[in-house]
Amino acid sequence: MENKSKSFASLNNAVMAAEGAVTTISRVELNLLRKLATAQREKKARILLHGDSGHSLHEMLITHSNGSYIRPHINESSAKSFLVLEGEMMVFFFDDRGGISDRYLLRPEKSGGDFMLRFQNPVFHTLVVMSETVSFLETVLGPHRQTRYAEFAPEPSDRLAVDEYFAWLVCESQK
Repeated sequence: MENKSKSFASLNNAVMAAEGAVTTISRVELNLLRKLATAQREKKARILLHGDSGHSLHEMLITHSNGSYIRPHINESSAKSFLVLEGEMMVFFFDDRGGISDRYLLRPEKSGGDFMLRFQNPVFHTLVVMSETVSFLETVLGPHRQTRYAEFAPEPSDRLAVDEYFAWLVCESQK
């Protein structure tokens, strides 16, 4: 059986949204996300598989390039999961003061390590890309209203603070 053509709406240079009732993903889309992520200043790109931000389930295929800073944040109304397809990433959990409370290395199933992480309770978290790029599926309940960022972590616009904070996270990911 032949696959139907794929349709994605471009929302900006780094975000696409699936259109239609059925969406398939192949190596073509993973390669496209890797290319887009490496070309962006923020070093990330995604496909919103759920299409519309008003949907009750949000599934996103995301690629981050090494060196991308994701400010620690919390999803206060939903469990969340990550499923790594290719590459490696370290997911950090933080206490309310910014101390690292846990860390999880995720990589593809074929590596023999953990490839999926699901957490039920709200917790501040971020990730550090351990490979050149990492591609993963993120699932969280919607509709998405606003992200609550950790006050203990610098805003992306504060480049000096971000560089110092991110260097600390990278060092911690090596432990």
